[in-house]
Amino acid sequence: MPNPNRSLDEDLHPVQLKILRSMSECERVALWNDLTRTTLEMSFVNLQERYPDASPRELKYRFARLLYGEDLASQAYGPAPWLVAEDE
Repeated sequence: MPNPNRSLDEDLHPVQLKILRSMSECERVALWNDLTRTTLEMSFVNLQERYPDASPRELKYRFARLLYGEDLASQAYGPAPWLVAEDE
C-alpha cells in the first residue's frame, strides 16, 4: 500500500539522480549556472516588486545587501539614506 505521506520529491529523487549522473561535467556546470542565474534574476524581480518606487541605484544596493550583507553593499555603493527609516 502506498504511503500517502510520502512526498512526490521522494519519488522523483532517484530519477533526478539518474539524470544528473548521466550528464557530462559540462552539462552539470551549465545546469548549475542556469539555476543560479534564474535564482538571481527572480530575487532582483522580487526586489523590484517590493520597492516599485526605488531608483536603480537603490535596487542595486538592496540586491547587493541581500547577497553580500550590509557592510559590503555600503562599501560598493556608499551610504543608503533610504534604509535609515526602515531600520529604525
